[in-house]
Amino acid sequence: MDLHQQPSKSQLSTRHQLFIEIQNHCPLCEAPLMIQICLHPDNCSLREEALCTNCGVTTRTKTHRLH
Repeated sequence: MDLHQQPSKSQLSTRHQLFIEIQNHCPLCEAPLMIQICLHPDNCSLREEALCTNCGVTTRTKTHRLH
């Protein structure tokens, strides 16, 4: 499978499908989340934020170190 090709839903396990739904939808209103990524080259990190545009909640904020 090509790295950029998304697997079809039938190729994913039920557990994997549930994980994807949880990661991509708001836990309060179930609207799709907007994922924002900001690169900080000065300290070699990448900041990821998941925001709900429907209810305004920030569901996660993670900083990832770049190697």
